Amino acid sequence: MSDVTGKRTREHTKAFGMVWLITGFLMLAILIQISPPQLLQRTDNMLYDLWLPHNQTRQVDPRILIIDLDDYSLHKHGRWPWPRAKLAQLVNKILAQPVTALGLDILLPEPSAPAADAHLRQALNDPRVVVATAFALTEETAPSEHDWPLASQNIGLSNSLTSQNNGVTYPALGHITPHIDSDGSIRQLSPIICMRQTDSCIPTLAAEMLIKMTGQSIQVTGEQDKKICIARLCQTVHAGSLLIPFRNNLTIRHVSAADILEGNFNPAMLAGAAVFIGTSAAGLGDLVATPLHPQTPGVQVHAHLLSAWLDDYQLRQAYQSQKFELGLLCLATSLLFCWLHAIPYSRILFFSTLGTVFIFIGYHWHSQSWFSPVTSTLIMLWAGSGAGINSLGTLLKERRLLKQSFTHYVPPVVLEELYRQSSPSKALDASRKEVSVLFADIRGFTQLSEQLPPEQLAELTNKLFTQLTNEVFAHQGTLDKFLGDALMAFWGAPIDQPDHATKAVTCALKMQHRVTEINPWLQARGLPALSVSIGIETGLVVVGNLGSAQRLAYTVLGKAANTAARIQTTASNLKQPILIGPQTHAATQRLFKNHHICQVQLKGLSQPVDLFAPDQPTHSLQETPSSQAE
Repeated sequence: MSDVTGKRTREHTKAFGMVWLITGFLMLAILIQISPPQLLQRTDNMLYDLWLPHNQTRQVDPRILIIDLDDYSLHKHGRWPWPRAKLAQLVNKILAQPVTALGLDILLPEPSAPAADAHLRQALNDPRVVVATAFALTEETAPSEHDWPLASQNIGLSNSLTSQNNGVTYPALGHITPHIDSDGSIRQLSPIICMRQTDSCIPTLAAEMLIKMTGQSIQVTGEQDKKICIARLCQTVHAGSLLIPFRNNLTIRHVSAADILEGNFNPAMLAGAAVFIGTSAAGLGDLVATPLHPQTPGVQVHAHLLSAWLDDYQLRQAYQSQKFELGLLCLATSLLFCWLHAIPYSRILFFSTLGTVFIFIGYHWHSQSWFSPVTSTLIMLWAGSGAGINSLGTLLKERRLLKQSFTHYVPPVVLEELYRQSSPSKALDASRKEVSVLFADIRGFTQLSEQLPPEQLAELTNKLFTQLTNEVFAHQGTLDKFLGDALMAFWGAPIDQPDHATKAVTCALKMQHRVTEINPWLQARGLPALSVSIGIETGLVVVGNLGSAQRLAYTVLGKAANTAARIQTTASNLKQPILIGPQTHAATQRLFKNHHICQVQLKGLSQPVDLFAPDQPTHSLQETPSSQAE
């Protein structure tokens, strides 16, 4: 009863441990889904950058022009910040051309000399002008009633540069505040940010310029995944953020601000264009990391967004990505349970699901809808690794079981062969096989046991059986058991041996040779010389773990085993060293000179059988090293 209780306790402990392990992995996967660690986010960002379009044919957008406050301009006209009068001169020269919109990607938060500010204010009082403002966004930034970020701090335009005309404030403002990812790169921004103090909302610089170009206002549709449209040109917003549609093959035209001031430009370049004033000068600190380049002029971010908006080109996040990943997590867990409990077809279901995941990701990527494969792949790999760990544990358990079952019964070479099989534990299952069974018995052991003290008798039998067992192992046989003064072994199981009969007869001849070798050692210690009688027969038997619920043993049952035992008794009675049955004779007669000895009626058999004595083989036997006498 205690054994049964102990077994149940171990099974319950194992089941509890498995549930605990899987629950831990499940919680870890949910945490990854809710709040991805920085390493996963960086992997995600890297894959996103690789996913962006990489068309080899470069395209120049003729609708957008950047007036660059570059190093050449600063060298020619002085370091930044320029006097307001010079900046007003630059703005007036641009607005003198038929541009559709002018966006200043520069911040002007401080007042200057009143006369200079008045000059620039007059230049900015054009309805085509948009000036940049920036907000301080943090993780604690609360959403507004429209679900846009609500900021309390901003770097706005100096009041000395604003004016009122018919109740309208000039110039218009557009924010340039990006979201900076964990790797320091800019990939998205909020299309609209609201100010806490005034409850007014300001669109991004590119959106406000598109409003100037089209004369249309912003329209927002949708709830969770919004669309922000201007004149039917739309961008998709996911969780309050807009993926900036960077295109590696897109070229935005540049003109140095110095050339504009000095009149060294082609007016046709500005006709009908949306113009940005920005900087690529390294000293002005507006070089940012983007998927395009680790040092991209910040104005390029807004130029790319405006270009994509004009083309109605957008990058979307997969709308149902979180729901899909949560469903995938549940499915992976279910498949893992199926795999762990060896439910049929669980592996097919697992790999089919994995294929479906990659098809899903491929579909979204092809349709310019970003879906991160990192979390989904990790979930499936988690399920696969859990199943793999379980399979490895099962394999190790089978190896331990094999070692416990066979380490004293088969030679190491046979055990290694069992390890290489795909399902080694099946070697323990009962099955029908053709084997060759050998019985070896010490002749006259009863008289010896009466003559010798127990210590000497134990020394004698241990020495003899050690030598005989060495021969069994040397010929890749399986030691079944010791039966008092007899040894039982067989060939052909647990691994298949087509020449099992030959191995058994060869081992018997070597056993007799080994007995002859150890007799001088026995006599030198005052022990009597020994002789052994051996019987062998070949045939079908049931082989495997056999016995009772309390104790099992790897053994053979069947006619061949019984016949081999009867043949050994006959050999002992006839004082023959080795006798083999008719089936063994038929299997080995081409290799050994088998002499017919007699025909006898064996107990338990209805017909008499012919017995043979093997002599020297027709080829030389491979010598096996004899162990040195102790």
